[in-house]
Amino acid sequence: MEYLVGAGLGLAVGVMATFVGFDRGRAFYPVVLIVVASYHDLFAVMGGSLPALGFETLGLAAFWGVAVLGFRTNLWWIVAALAAHGVLDLFHARLVDNPGVPSWWPAFCLTYDLTAAAWLARRLLRTRRVATPGHGVLAAALAAGALFGTAASAAPAAVEADGHAVAYQVQGQGRPVLVLISGLGDGMASFREVAPDLAAHATVILYDRAGYGGSGAPTGPRDAAAVDRELQALLAASGVAGPYVLAGHSIGGLYAEYIAAHHPDEVAGLILEESRPAGFTRRCQAAGLSMCVATPAMMTFAPKGAQAEVAALDASVAQVEALVPVVGKPVLVLSRAPGAKPFDRLWTQAQSDLAGRYRGAVHRTAPAGGHYVHRDQRAWFVAQVTGFLAAVP
Repeated sequence: MEYLVGAGLGLAVGVMATFVGFDRGRAFYPVVLIVVASYHDLFAVMGGSLPALGFETLGLAAFWGVAVLGFRTNLWWIVAALAAHGVLDLFHARLVDNPGVPSWWPAFCLTYDLTAAAWLARRLLRTRRVATPGHGVLAAALAAGALFGTAASAAPAAVEADGHAVAYQVQGQGRPVLVLISGLGDGMASFREVAPDLAAHATVILYDRAGYGGSGAPTGPRDAAAVDRELQALLAASGVAGPYVLAGHSIGGLYAEYIAAHHPDEVAGLILEESRPAGFTRRCQAAGLSMCVATPAMMTFAPKGAQAEVAALDASVAQVEALVPVVGKPVLVLSRAPGAKPFDRLWTQAQSDLAGRYRGAVHRTAPAGGHYVHRDQRAWFVAQVTGFLAAVP
């Protein structure tokens, strides 16, 4: 019975997380790993054994470290750790004398952990995400071996750009060429669900900026100018000729504005999805609102690329405000449904003002959903983008 309950509950949690959208964020399964690993400390307290508590805390610290590593680098580490934790439970009693562990726990935990690991592995494989070179590939091999008896992982596609490796994917073919630039804290996996739909109408390029996913760590300030150098080197090395339609989400839109203004001959159009306007932080703070910008403290456990981009945000804003916006190019602004809160009202107005920055820009508002329009309103987003691409000269 314990095996059935563990497998059933693991599957139910995985299905629910995917259906509701909990696992769209990178933190969900690392948190699951930490919670599962912490139960042995609870059992040690219930059993009143301080020696067991000490040993179990050491084990928890190890899994905690892997959870942080997986969150910040590659989620295949989490797959491997969940599978390893389940198998470890079969031998746990031989390693630690913990009187508080229920007799049914090893069987239950084994099947729950393996089911959770298998569900996460399924999710990662479906994204066709580029694996992180080195330890990411090792984690994938360990997880696959533990779960499926194989040790295969996808080979990364990467080029050297601006002093570090940049992971990327090219989907589809033909013209135009659409370059997707993700938001703060997100790599190319942010677009995993919409990329195949878009690739039916254009060549689509997805990539991880420095410090995200399969790309190398940032080696210097990560302002808009650095993002521009990185993307220019990637495009040149990819062999996919322009001109390009740049589609930026959130801070990716800020970068797209900079790149378009500096390379007008290489840009055929501009799509700004929930883009962060250059002057938004100043307007937000002037309105006396909170949470106007992510602080370095808030980004402690974020990918290194996100930390570096937040640290250089003021520089990026100044760079975009100082430039003359690209002219003579079609521009599409996509924003979320208006909200009633003061922050939401200011954001909605800022999106309208952003569209007004570009003569002839088209501004469309999603019928529902939040900041991730391409996830919350996938069909609507694809329809808007493909319609825009069809009209690009």
